[in-house]
Amino acid sequence: MELTLKVYIYKEGKRPIFHQPHLRGIYSSEGWFMKLMEDSHQFVTRDPQKAHLFYPPYSARQLQRARYVPNSHNLKPLSMFLQNYMNMLAAKYPSGTEHMAQIIFLLLIIIGPCTLKDHEELSRNTITALCNADISEGIFVSGKNVSLPETTISNPRRPLRNLGGKRVSQRPILAFFAGNMHGPVGPKLLKYWNNKDESIRIYGPLPRRVSKVMSYSEHMKSSKYCLCPMGYEVNSPRIVEAIYYECVPFNEVLN
Repeated sequence: MELTLKVYIYKEGKRPIFHQPHLRGIYSSEGWFMKLMEDSHQFVTRDPQKAHLFYPPYSARQLQRARYVPNSHNLKPLSMFLQNYMNMLAAKYPSGTEHMAQIIFLLLIIIGPCTLKDHEELSRNTITALCNADISEGIFVSGKNVSLPETTISNPRRPLRNLGGKRVSQRPILAFFAGNMHGPVGPKLLKYWNNKDESIRIYGPLPRRVSKVMSYSEHMKSSKYCLCPMGYEVNSPRIVEAIYYECVPFNEVLN
C-alpha cells in the first residue's frame, strides 16, 4: 500500500487558513501532518486522476484564529466557511460530490469536529483524522475515521530535540502527574498523594518553585510511570508525551 498510495493536495485556498501549517504548541499535530504531506515526494501526486485520496490542506487551528470571535461560543461562521470551501471543490472537480468519498480531513483541535456537525454529507463521505476520537460525540466513526494524537512541539526547528529520557536506574521518581484538574480523577490523586511520598510527585499545575528546580519535561524523563488520568475530553497529549520521554504511561486503572 505504501508503494502505491497517492494523495492529491488541493491547491485551492488562501493563507493563513490553507497551506500554512501551525507547527508549535499543543495543537501542532495537524500542522506537521500538513507540512510533511506537502513536502512528500513519495505519496503526493500532482495529477488528481492518479490519486487514491484527496487532502484539503486546511488548518482548524488557523481557521479558529482567523474566524472565531473569542468567548462568542458561535462556531457557525467556521462551519459555513468550511461548507463554502467544500461546495467550491465539489463544483470544480469533475466527479462532484462522489469525489468527496476519498477526501481525508484533519480536524485536530477541540472546535474542529464541531465544524462538521452541520454537514451530514461531509461527515458521512470523508475520512476524518481527529485528536478527539470520542465515539460518544457522534463524530468519530470507528473503522472509518482515524485518531491522530496530540503532542506538544516547543521548537519547530528542532521538533525531536528532547526525544527520549533517562535510564531506569536514573529515574528516582516512581510516578508523576502535573496538570489542570480536568475530570474526576485528578483531584483525587492530588488529595491522596500530594506531598505524601517523595517518590510519587503529584501536583496541580506545576508550581513555579518546583519548575525552577526541575521542568515538566525533566520530571517525565526522571519518572518510571507518568500518570495519565482521564479528563472530560479524550484529546490530551499526556500519553504521547510520556512515550516521547520514555516514561510508562499509566491510565487504565486510574480511570
